[in-house]
Amino acid sequence: MPLINRIRRKVREGDYVFTYHALNKSLPDDGYTPNDALNAILTGHVAEIYEHDEREPRYAVVGAALDGYALEVICRFTFTSDLLIITVYAL
Repeated sequence: MPLINRIRRKVREGDYVFTYHALNKSLPDDGYTPNDALNAILTGHVAEIYEHDEREPRYAVVGAALDGYALEVICRFTFTSDLLIITVYAL
């Protein structure tokens, strides 16, 4: 299964969690909500893979917020296989 499909399935099934930073800093600082980040994942593609992380690889998913503007969502899978949404940037 392609990586983006695995990531999207976690969102569709509700198997994701946002970090404190994503919810309270990066999203509100750019005027976005968690639903914008989830939409970006559901409409986006994996733009980059950061394989040299201490824990697990991180993925940069670029997609559209609900208003159509581009967001980059940095995420990874946790040891329990949930999707951890680490931070979100407006592009």
